[in-house]
Amino acid sequence: METITVYGIEEMPAKGKVRVLEDNRYINIAHEDWDETEEAYWKEQLVAMGFIEPVIACSGFSCQGDGASFTAAYVNLDVFLNRPEFKREFRLLLVAVDLGFEIHVEVVRESHDRYVHKNTISAQLEDQVRCEPEGLRVRIYNLLERLEAQVLETAREMCDKIYKAYEEEYDHFVSDEAVENRLDELDYRFTSEGICVSTG
Repeated sequence: METITVYGIEEMPAKGKVRVLEDNRYINIAHEDWDETEEAYWKEQLVAMGFIEPVIACSGFSCQGDGASFTAAYVNLDVFLNRPEFKREFRLLLVAVDLGFEIHVEVVRESHDRYVHKNTISAQLEDQVRCEPEGLRVRIYNLLERLEAQVLETAREMCDKIYKAYEEEYDHFVSDEAVENRLDELDYRFTSEGICVSTG
């Protein structure tokens, strides 16, 4: 009977270890929820900024069309506009909201194909703001246009941050160290050539 020596990943000869790491490169992301920690974190961040009921989508990480984006059922203007960088410019809209004027802004995805990068989203604004005199009405509508643009600009900035975080998480999970740690944790055993003969 032939005796075969088997190894844990840390004990393997270098050549076999290279094969094992490549064969198992995606073991940490083989399941769909590998990014759930990042997703939960960024949803919390978006809600804290006023983007309510965000839904994040991401594709990556090697094609030109890859990216991340999110949609939001609506933007809580009390939260969004009370940020220091917006408060002064949009104070008139904050007063309008306090007076009960309806201003509804949402973040939507325009594209329905496989791309989900930041340029596939837009901000859509609907309002029921009626005001006199003419000068005030023009000022309000100019602010509403600026608000729609600012929501989109902020949303796309967040898309960039989300994609970068997802990419860093992905790079970590497919790194040699992370793959080796996972194989060790699962107690996989291999021949010197890198063939898996048993799993924990």
